[in-house]
Amino acid sequence: MGKSIYLYEPGGTSIQNMKHWIQIYNSKKLQKYDYGSKIKNKEHYGTENPPLYDLTKFENYSIPSLMTISDKDPFSNYKDVLNFIENIGNKSVANILRLSNYNHIDYFWADSAIYEVFPKIIYFLID
Repeated sequence: MGKSIYLYEPGGTSIQNMKHWIQIYNSKKLQKYDYGSKIKNKEHYGTENPPLYDLTKFENYSIPSLMTISDKDPFSNYKDVLNFIENIGNKSVANILRLSNYNHIDYFWADSAIYEVFPKIIYFLID
């Protein structure tokens, strides 16, 4: 992987979105964006604290989903994915692609992704 990747990362997201990910990671709660003040949260949500996402809304969710996890990915680990699946209503739509030695960006950028990731995603989509 060349040095040029760092010119484009974090691609496809915003600073606020990154802050939101950090908030979720630090709080260990799957909640909406915290505006940092009770007044701003009250303006946006009607409550002083950001509300939790209601995962029961996935109960009627019927689109199959593929979640990737790896032992080297600090942002998508097995425990968190299992916790997510446990909290959604329709567990049958959740499929897991478990890989070894992949970091978070390796799913797209690793030289081996063309052999280890992409075919499995394509097979999942056409199956």
